[in-house]
Amino acid sequence: MSSNNLRNNELESTPTFGTQHSPNPAALESMHMHIGTTTLEFKENSKEIVGSYYSGRDRKNVGDITINRTK
Repeated sequence: MSSNNLRNNELESTPTFGTQHSPNPAALESMHMHIGTTTLEFKENSKEIVGSYYSGRDRKNVGDITINRTK
């Protein structure tokens, strides 16, 4: 799913990615299928992409993402 918005004359795009992770059959028993989500925000006149992610409540794996363009 993706969303495009026009704010203050800047085009913004905010895609959301969903993933399903299935462990290798030989993985530890504590590993199980889990779903993750990542949301990123692209601004037309910026060299930075920002967002957040998580990969399942019981995994306690959440955080922020910042990507900077160098060229």
